Amino acid sequence: METFFRKSAVCLIAGAMSGCFASKDLRTLDQEIGAKSRAVRDMAAVEKVQPDKALARYEAFLKEEEDFNKPLAYYQSQLKMQLRQMQGSKVQVLGDHVIAAFPYHFHKRLQAGIEARLGVSRIKLAQGDLAGAERSAREAMTLLNRRARSRVFIAQQTLPVAAQISAVANRRQRRGAALLADSDREFARLYLKGKAAAAQRARESEVEAGIPEQMERIDAFIAKLNRQRTVAAAVELASAIGQVAGNFDFGDAGTAVAGAAAATAGGGSIVQGAAIGAMSASATEVFLEGLDPAQYPSPVPQLLDPEESRAARRILGRLVSSAGRLSEDPGLRQAGSDALAAAAEAAAAGRAGESKRMEEVGERLASALGRLRAAVASL
Repeated sequence: METFFRKSAVCLIAGAMSGCFASKDLRTLDQEIGAKSRAVRDMAAVEKVQPDKALARYEAFLKEEEDFNKPLAYYQSQLKMQLRQMQGSKVQVLGDHVIAAFPYHFHKRLQAGIEARLGVSRIKLAQGDLAGAERSAREAMTLLNRRARSRVFIAQQTLPVAAQISAVANRRQRRGAALLADSDREFARLYLKGKAAAAQRARESEVEAGIPEQMERIDAFIAKLNRQRTVAAAVELASAIGQVAGNFDFGDAGTAVAGAAAATAGGGSIVQGAAIGAMSASATEVFLEGLDPAQYPSPVPQLLDPEESRAARRILGRLVSSAGRLSEDPGLRQAGSDALAAAAEAAAAGRAGESKRMEEVGERLASALGRLRAAVASL
């Protein structure tokens, strides 16, 4: 450890002359993102006693979020690109945001963004800024459904987000919006206790179990590259000030650097074989491949699932009945009838297990649910 810091000091001294920069490794980035996420959660305890302080902290966090408000695929491509660029450059380092290339860390950072928005919404609701409270809560829901790549994560986060949307809607006397948020929570709870969620958790856990090893391989490459840069910087510095390289104690760094340099000259086997290879498609294949931008979690998969369709239709039926008690509008009643009919058709298609029919029925169901939500939201 002492030798590492001595070498890092040499790198910093020589940096201005030789352009030597040591990159953070993934373990460090993991710790940093964890600390920032914990800081957001800790603010929840400050909200009631120091709301202005908490609000300022939340808003400051959200201003820094730009680098973390992109799809998972973006961070994975950035990590691969930066690892390649690090080979031929003395200044390229990993950006802080590339830790989000891994699904667990991506969702950890996404959760922090959702929690910060909910914190802003709670404070504004308490202060009487109902429009601001609703805007922040809906931003949290939009972010969740636009960026999350795990149905389990979406369902878990829907519970607090929809609860906040419901609380704000009730204060604003928007009964339809409150009904929709409450039904979203019911669908989320149903999914989380079902077999589909259990199977998804198992698949995600299997993928996540292999990620630490992948990260270690990448960190090993970064450590070798940092040592290579340190040695090169020290040699340049020694030459520039008329000293000899032997004045610096590098221990076994020379051997490690030689290996890294040989790998670089040989076509980048360290990066491509160990680091970039670690970011294979298997790291994300059990997560959702793509989610269209949305403002609410869709219950379509549950209404198609033979295991959940009956209970899901009951939730949908309660939504239609509750909305019907609030208004006798013919358009609302028609939208409710169409949604229930589409849900029944979806359940039949799910039991039959015909993929093409399920796709067609699913599209009709999604359209019917969209019309129902629009009608209910207007109440």
